[in-house]
Amino acid sequence: MAIVALGSAAEFATFARSDMAFLLYAAERVLGGARLYVDVVEINPPLIVAFNLPAVVLARWLGVSDIAVYRGLVIFWLLCALAFASWALRWTLGQERETLRRNLLLLLAFTLFLAPGNDFGQREHLLVALTIPYVLLAGARAGGRPAPPGPALVAGILAGAGLALKPHFLLVWCAVEGYAAWRVRARRLSPEAAGTASFLALYVAAVALLTPEYFRLAMLLGPAYGGYLRDPFYHVLLTAPGTTICYLGALTCAALLARARHPALWAVLLVALIASFVAGAAQQKGWTYHFYPPVVFAFLVLGLAVLNAQRPLLRPVQRVYAAVAFASLWTGVFAATWLGIVRVSHRDPVRERERTQLDELVAAVRRRAPSGGSLYVFSYTIGSSFPLVNYSGMRWASRFPHLWIIEAAYQDQLQGTDSLRYRSRDAMDPPERYLNDAVAEDLARYRPDVLLVLWHARDTQRNGLRRLDYLGYFRRDPRIAGVLGDYRFAEEVGQYRLYIRGEAPEGAPPISEPGRYDIIRVDLQGTQALVADRPFLLSVLIFLVLLSLACRREARDAPGVGERSVRPGPA
Repeated sequence: MAIVALGSAAEFATFARSDMAFLLYAAERVLGGARLYVDVVEINPPLIVAFNLPAVVLARWLGVSDIAVYRGLVIFWLLCALAFASWALRWTLGQERETLRRNLLLLLAFTLFLAPGNDFGQREHLLVALTIPYVLLAGARAGGRPAPPGPALVAGILAGAGLALKPHFLLVWCAVEGYAAWRVRARRLSPEAAGTASFLALYVAAVALLTPEYFRLAMLLGPAYGGYLRDPFYHVLLTAPGTTICYLGALTCAALLARARHPALWAVLLVALIASFVAGAAQQKGWTYHFYPPVVFAFLVLGLAVLNAQRPLLRPVQRVYAAVAFASLWTGVFAATWLGIVRVSHRDPVRERERTQLDELVAAVRRRAPSGGSLYVFSYTIGSSFPLVNYSGMRWASRFPHLWIIEAAYQDQLQGTDSLRYRSRDAMDPPERYLNDAVAEDLARYRPDVLLVLWHARDTQRNGLRRLDYLGYFRRDPRIAGVLGDYRFAEEVGQYRLYIRGEAPEGAPPISEPGRYDIIRVDLQGTQALVADRPFLLSVLIFLVLLSLACRREARDAPGVGERSVRPGPA
């Protein structure tokens, strides 16, 4: 109850993340008659938009914020997932392991409510909640204890829904199902696999029937999105968030698997950890929430290493890994709990700085636009648009959540040393041409009351994405230039220039000017970077203290010299 309360309070204490805010907006537009992938362009399959529809409908009925309702529904779904996982653990471990089940259930509650941190409610978060019962029952099946067909089928269907939210992680299902089938030498499809495969087949058919535009859009924009903020696969494998705990979890499982009381469950979780880590890296972004699933599986593996390894441990290397697992597990618990407390008390400096910037933009937009007015933002990042639209009450005047296509189109130039050279229309590839046509059509159709333009820095390599001059780029199109001529400069708000439609006192029209600024970066390296990162230093201190205690315990429990030559038989 304490874990659930802290995790829920931390989520309600902070403002909505950009992805959550946009998907709720997209669901609201779809309920209003907009065509998904035509009037509202989202690169993800449609299930995540459908997932947000109940929150919007319920919020309208209750007359409250759809963001608050969505958060409440996510908490409810997480509690349901915990209840199902509790049953799956009881079946997997057997009645005689009740204490172990309760401890693992506490660990699952931690991974679902506190470990997500600021990624609460992301698709990967929902994916883990929906697939955990399936993974646990796959461990039971691999250990020769298949679950009853009914619950197994339900677990498979839920896993299918989770994978449909994030198809990249189909690799996890293939790996886990393949290992479990190999382990028991299965000759037919398990109920879990049948449930997952059936749901995914019906889902693909429903997408083809209800939103066929998705496949055309995916073919058009899919390759471009693959290049958006791309980080090479092998680089992500080494530097992704959570890399340390994921690698440590895999190595710990390999070192202690011979002493596992439930080796099949250990092995299934290890397979899920490796497959989900590869699936996160394959997206080539290196974003935190892409690696939330492998971090969850790593915590579960470390938890089994602490709770489910047969003692005494015979080899020194096993005792070392057991001690490191104990210290890592509890350091992670302390760090996530502390982050939850920081979020509740509004003391996260990064989030509070973002909140201040958001409040300034909301106030400026409301001050300059009529009630219920419309807004258009020229920026490559979704954080410029959402949740600004949700909290300001403005109508969104674009089919895109943000103009990411332009960054993808010029990524190579943005990373290079030469000046940017924008392509003529004839030289543009289909995604870039589609972007220009869509921007022209949306501006002419919606006639937004307010324009926000992310100002550009000097055209030098060190400024990266901020080299993009949106006005200089889009004014080359006569259709867009004609619409922009109706706007006048009103004020500068943070990193944005705000323009309003119509006459403004001494306001200049939106024109391109050479960038005059550089992005300020604080480049700390080596010891300076470590000393400046106080939460990291505190985590290291906690880890070292716990490691020392764990090593002393393992040394105390180690077998004597005479005992080392006698190996126990199978349990």
